[in-house]
Amino acid sequence: MVSSVGSFGAGADYFRNLRLSGTTTAVQAREDVAAQVRTAAQSGASTKELEQIVGRAGPPSYSEEELVANENEINDRESLKEKLRAGIVDPDEELKVKAALVYPSSWPDEQKLEAARTAQANGNLDIAVESRLNAQRPHTLREMQKLTDPSRFANVVWKKLPPGAAKPLTPEMKAELTARDAHAAQLVADASAQRETNPGLYSNNVENSTMFETNVASLDESRVMSRISYITNLIQSGEAEKYSFRGGNGDETTTSIHQFLYWLQQRAKTFESDGTYSPEMFK
Repeated sequence: MVSSVGSFGAGADYFRNLRLSGTTTAVQAREDVAAQVRTAAQSGASTKELEQIVGRAGPPSYSEEELVANENEINDRESLKEKLRAGIVDPDEELKVKAALVYPSSWPDEQKLEAARTAQANGNLDIAVESRLNAQRPHTLREMQKLTDPSRFANVVWKKLPPGAAKPLTPEMKAELTARDAHAAQLVADASAQRETNPGLYSNNVENSTMFETNVASLDESRVMSRISYITNLIQSGEAEKYSFRGGNGDETTTSIHQFLYWLQQRAKTFESDGTYSPEMFK
């Protein structure tokens, strides 16, 4: 599936809210990146070009105050989910909890309640709540820093395979590789067909309010890490709340950006290795 966020390309306020409380060097560094993105967006940069700007900046850094605030926010949201699962008798209290779960914590309570009432009247609130309830608990910023920290590989010792250790591909392995290539080609063909059938979903115009993300299973390690940084920034800035979402992981699909981030994080773990080749790997 093709990655496209149409309205971001024209949005001068992209990453407008990319900050947490405090006036730290970490905050300033993120605001510098946000300023670069805004300038590029105003110049008509594509989504891919915006991603590259964020990627070149590397994983964002955060102060201890920010890390704690983020951990508290995630824990609070998990507590809200538990309350809803347990059931709330008072309808007014239930609406408050749903509003707090669905809308950004940076919003004033009254603004969240007003948005929740509107969504409830339109029949959309319970859909949004169900999406949040089904989403896995996201990693905290502290956990993400550990996951993306280059120092994890500082002591990796790379070893060459001893002569004769590698075995030639069997016919079955070759057939599997051919099948994977065919599946990848089919995904590209399907994405192209969808783009041609629904051009409005991928056009760079401010009316496009749906975010379409690349299938996680098709991403290599470098793209997974850049997507984690990119999606984390969207969620943290509050910008992700303004758009509906579509993403996939193999044959699974989701409308939750938090679930999509969880899939990215899980795929990133599959690339973790001590860097040592072993003949056992080829048995």
